[in-house]
Amino acid sequence: MKNFILTIDEKLNNKTVAQLLNHLKISRSLITELKKGDFIRLNGNHVTVRAIAKTGDVFTVTIPETQKSDITPVKGALDILYEDEDILVVNKCANMPTHPTRRHLLDTLGNIVCGYMGDDFVFRSVTRLDRDTTGVVLIAKNRYAAERLNSQIRNNLIKKEYYGICVGKIIEGGEINTFIKRESPAKMKRIVADDGQWAQTIYSPVSEHPKGTLVRLSPITGRTHQLRVHMSHINHPLYGDYIYGEPIEGTRVLLHCKSIEFEDFKTNKIIRIEAPLPKDFK
Repeated sequence: MKNFILTIDEKLNNKTVAQLLNHLKISRSLITELKKGDFIRLNGNHVTVRAIAKTGDVFTVTIPETQKSDITPVKGALDILYEDEDILVVNKCANMPTHPTRRHLLDTLGNIVCGYMGDDFVFRSVTRLDRDTTGVVLIAKNRYAAERLNSQIRNNLIKKEYYGICVGKIIEGGEINTFIKRESPAKMKRIVADDGQWAQTIYSPVSEHPKGTLVRLSPITGRTHQLRVHMSHINHPLYGDYIYGEPIEGTRVLLHCKSIEFEDFKTNKIIRIEAPLPKDFK
């Protein structure tokens, strides 16, 4: 549940409730829902969106939770990189799925976050990582935050930067532009194909190592397995990639979400969060 409490000042004097809801940047679909219940109040009294607020009035909005959590809370270690009343950013470890599946019911990031937040918490992962991939995951704590952050996703306003160890020597950076699609409906594997979805990645070498090259990867689009497909496409698959490269016993796919940038919708300032490189990278 998300609550807004707004004391009307001179700038908001004589604004209608509809205008105040727009001022709070609450979506039209959510406003339609709020109008059907007792969620909008002025000085403690239920009002319609046509009501007019005056200086000194107290305007309150309650955004109810309509979903029920279907994830079992599990107590566990959580590496928190950033937290406020609306957002949680964590550093996911390797060999941990983001969401529960039939094979992973109790050992996912969702389980651990619900254990941290409480039994009724609805896990909304705005960004997600593959099981093997480590690094930054952005989580919304409520419906309002989820709407605002997902809007940034749709408008390409959230920027992520990955580090990967790729096979072979990469001398110069570049840009990869292809179309990607699922190889078949029954398989997770993606392939480069002209009838797929547009995908764009910018890459640049950071340093060379005996096992390959440490590369900075910036996905401009957000397709499933995009970075893995693209680096394999230019003959530099990620080290340990058992789908798009060569499997290596005892080694995960060496990919790490190093940072994320998004807009703080309360202050309109850009927030940048970074996760340190994991031990197997070092």
